[in-house]
Amino acid sequence: TTSCRTSVGVAVLDGFLYAVGGQDGVQCLNHVERYDPKDNKWGKVAPMTTRRLGVAVAVLGGYLYAIGGSDGQCPLNTVERYDPRQNKWTPMSPMSTRRKHLGCAVFNNLIYAVGGRDDCMELSSAERYNPHSNTWSPIVAMTSRLLSETKC
Repeated sequence: TTSCRTSVGVAVLDGFLYAVGGQDGVQCLNHVERYDPKDNKWGKVAPMTTRRLGVAVAVLGGYLYAIGGSDGQCPLNTVERYDPRQNKWTPMSPMSTRRKHLGCAVFNNLIYAVGGRDDCMELSSAERYNPHSNTWSPIVAMTSRLLSETKC
């Protein structure tokens, strides 16, 4: 990317690598950059509406989802969706639990948010997002707590 970042979320959408949020050592960022492997260049796209570090990123239905993370002080339950055709972020339904450094995956056209950390501890809870109804619902908790720096 064009800036140094840690706790950044990454995902591939339509042949481009996206670097989402993170922190630059001074502040939490809402920046989003896109790498074009054909041109070997990074470019900026529309920033998220919320600054996020430790954000999970998922791709589903031609959209990029930024899920949870932290605003630099508090874990977030908010979710926003990027439409690359309009270069625009839109707020979506929030998770029931605030999570930073969570894991996520897409399975059977649903997004799963797993573990992470809230204000006090690592989490064993998990929930899934249905993009057709724009709703989150809980699933059975894991048998152990999970804190992940990996992104989907």
